[in-house]
Amino acid sequence: MSIEENVQVVKDFFAAIGSGDKKGLLALAAEDVEWILPGKDWPLAGTYRGHAGLADLVKKESETIEMKISEPREFVAQGDRVLVVGVARGKIKATNKSFEDNWIFAITVRDGKLTSIREYIDTQAMARAAWTDTSGPTTEIPMYDKSRLSDLIRFARVDAGSTVIDVYPGDGDWTRIFSEVVGPEGRVYSFVPTEIVDIKADQVDRMRTLAEEPGRANVQAVSADLVAMPDATQPADVLWLHLFYHDLHTPLMQKRGATAAEFNRAVYEQLKPGGFYVIVDHAATSGAGTSDTQSMHRIDPASVREEVEAAGFVFDAESTMLANEDDAHSIKVFDPSIKGETDRFVYRFVRP
Repeated sequence: MSIEENVQVVKDFFAAIGSGDKKGLLALAAEDVEWILPGKDWPLAGTYRGHAGLADLVKKESETIEMKISEPREFVAQGDRVLVVGVARGKIKATNKSFEDNWIFAITVRDGKLTSIREYIDTQAMARAAWTDTSGPTTEIPMYDKSRLSDLIRFARVDAGSTVIDVYPGDGDWTRIFSEVVGPEGRVYSFVPTEIVDIKADQVDRMRTLAEEPGRANVQAVSADLVAMPDATQPADVLWLHLFYHDLHTPLMQKRGATAAEFNRAVYEQLKPGGFYVIVDHAATSGAGTSDTQSMHRIDPASVREEVEAAGFVFDAESTMLANEDDAHSIKVFDPSIKGETDRFVYRFVRP
């Protein structure tokens, strides 16, 4: 067949797609046709072979995606190969998220039949649309209801595609939440300080096990001294410190030389310009400074701000969503009368 005839076969193929003509589509495909859709995080990704495979693809598309393929913009042919350039718009039914995909089809035509179809698509755009809505995280943390978790995530400026460092992840709850939020294009470093490993030897293994959970391919468990964090992680958009900053002023955290000033400088080095350093911690009485960090696990918010700004950060915002005026700041945060209900401050700093 001539090049012009091959192009016409491909045009007929796209006409069949556009009109939803399943029989016409199959009639234009060879019995051993192979159709490859790249990626892994969207519903149609995979390799489909033969007429049965194409029928399965058509069925899967109708069940999972609403899509409109515009008239192809360009056909480029040489021999039995035809390249087609175009755009598709639609949405993933499960998430109700829209996408726009600029694609290229590489098609082989022999004896008037399509034998090979390879799509080159925007896999990231498709994955974003397919990723579960993060407005309500599925992971739960006992001290926060779902709406409060969502508020904290928004305040922290963690979005799809973000790189996040979760320092001292504890049971991994926040690591799991951030994994859900950043999606397949993002990255979460579950950072376990070696200072902690000395008293909780299984902490690193627990985070490695978490990273192997289904859907956690975007999580990496890492461990190093606090001030060596830049060597163990990649530059980040957000560093999250939840109920831990006060520990920087305790002998346990400082035994390897990691003062608050040195750690804050390490955070500064590791955040991208415009990145956010978010701190949530138990408040001490105003003016107490760092005197209650060991005895009551509390710290004066003013001291935190002063120390972090001294490292070069700019104070960006604070939230009172976790404030509790009934907390007298006079007892340990683990006391049953106040546990989970302490007066907590929420600060966001930005690296200029």
